[in-house]
Order: sequence, then C-alpha cells, then structure tokens
Amino acid sequence: GTSPEALGDAEGYLRVRALATPAVLLASVANGAFRGVKDTTTPLKILVAANVINFVLDPVLIFGLHVGDIDLVPAFGATGAAAATAVAEWTACVALLS
Repeated sequence: GTSPEALGDAEGYLRVRALATPAVLLASVANGAFRGVKDTTTPLKILVAANVINFVLDPVLIFGLHVGDIDLVPAFGATGAAAATAVAEWTACVALLS
C-alpha cells in the first residue's frame, strides 16, 4: 500500500490543482475560439509563457528559496508543485480571455 505520507502529499497536490480546474476549462474554450478564427499563434505564445512561469515557480515552491540564512519562500513540496502549475494555468487563462 501507499504510505500515509505519500497519501498526504497526493491529497494536498490534488486539492490545490483542483483550484485551477475552471482555468483549464476556460483556457480550453478560449483556445478553441482562437483556432476558430484561424489564430494558433496567440495561444501558442501564451501557453509557452505559462510553461516558463511553471518552470520557474516549480523549484522555488517545491524546495523553497533561501538566501544565506534567510528563508524567502518556505519549501512546500508536492503542494508547491501544484501551486506553481495552478498559477501558470490561471495566468494563461486570464491572458487568453483578455
């Protein structure tokens, strides 16, 4: 079976990721609208930017950000990974709908 620690991490991850479900659905609709008017470049640029945001935030929120003895951002582990992805998805959603 799965360890209680892994189950706790998975639950935290899924709870945070669930907060981005509306963003994913709205972004998918917006992407379809762009494709409907034959514009695939705009969504591509926005989704590349969102992936860069996720790429940058992932290590910061998973492992934390430490400068010397100062903890600027605490380590959140798997929940941090979910938060980074949720931020990127909401950013993409807002950009696509703007």
